Amino acid sequence: MKNIGRGLFADGISVFTGGLLGGVATDSSASNVGLSAATGATSRSIAWAAGGLFILFGFFPKIAALFTIMPAPVMGAIIIFVTSFMVLSGIQIMLTNPVDTRKVFILGISIAIGLSVDIIPSIYTSLPSYLQPLFSSSLTISTLLAVLLNQLLNLGKKSPTSTADKPH
Repeated sequence: MKNIGRGLFADGISVFTGGLLGGVATDSSASNVGLSAATGATSRSIAWAAGGLFILFGFFPKIAALFTIMPAPVMGAIIIFVTSFMVLSGIQIMLTNPVDTRKVFILGISIAIGLSVDIIPSIYTSLPSYLQPLFSSSLTISTLLAVLLNQLLNLGKKSPTSTADKPH
């Protein structure tokens, strides 16, 4: 958790600095997590080398432009590859603990409602205007439902106390 905290802090500094300098925010993305899972390349030296290249490209925009020209079929293949690993990594994370009825219900309902936004968007057109933004993205509504259902179904459930909280 210490490394994750430091990574999030560094990510926050990066976004802040980008905004301060008038640029767009540079942020980590789920596709990077999928790529890391696929290749197993998570070394800090790789990150330093990539960062150095990006700084160099900042001074030579014409060279950087060469990397932005990519055929659509190649982009499609990359998206399929990375998405496969992202989805599988997410499922592995969700299933690290034993699956119980509560988890099945939370995941099932969230995924079903999220998919319905993309498959049958017309069923949400009669919702009030203040709810429309929530149902405009399958990811938004799935995430929101998963968090809300998890909180709701944990009401009254005692959280396990860790041994660090107990007096010795």
